Amino acid sequence: MMMMMMMMMMMMMMMMMMMMMMMILFNIKW
Repeated sequence: MMMMMMMMMMMMMMMMMMMMMMMILFNIKW
């Protein structure tokens, strides 16, 4: 159970980081 929760948290963090990077890149491009 704990392992699953940790994995989910890690996935969410990674997704957030990717979104932030994409937004920054998008902003720079335009």
